[in-house]
Amino acid sequence: MITFKTPLFKRILLVSILIMLDLSGNGQPLVETVRKDDTLIAPGLGAEGIILGDYTANLISVKGYPSRIAQFKTNREVFEDVFRQKGPVKIYFQKIYYYEKNRFMLFIGENRVAAIAGMNNYRITSDAINLGNGLDYFVFSYGNSGAVTLKKGKNRLIVYPYSGIALADDNGDNKIELYLIFPPAKGKASP
Repeated sequence: MITFKTPLFKRILLVSILIMLDLSGNGQPLVETVRKDDTLIAPGLGAEGIILGDYTANLISVKGYPSRIAQFKTNREVFEDVFRQKGPVKIYFQKIYYYEKNRFMLFIGENRVAAIAGMNNYRITSDAINLGNGLDYFVFSYGNSGAVTLKKGKNRLIVYPYSGIALADDNGDNKIELYLIFPPAKGKASP
């Protein structure tokens, strides 16, 4: 039986509100909303006002020059070369743009944004999950379906390969220290 206090009712209510807001909103597609709102994270699409696949020439005109640039002679892979873990997806890059003031990094492959890593948990996802509430809350809200957990000591990285988002908790304190947005893996629906 569905009552006002059941999780199913709450989920139906939340989805209904989000649909109404989307339909009655300003009519902008999510891509344009992400571009205009630096605090919005859209898994598999973009964050920090940047969309996956954006060209580097456009980035510099919008975000300015990065504080630092790391450039590599050969292709690198985000999970293996940055996190030192074998990840469930492969994200290749040749450069990293670091924007110190806004605390985010762009992984650049073939002069386009391949992935976005943010180190600011004052962000909210396009499905209304506040990263400031911690990793356990995110997993509770997002679910375990399709999630892959990579651990190293007290550190853990939760990867949702079919949604295009990963979240890092250093020291096992439930605080999200980093999020990663990347193109979703193909072959299975998002949770």
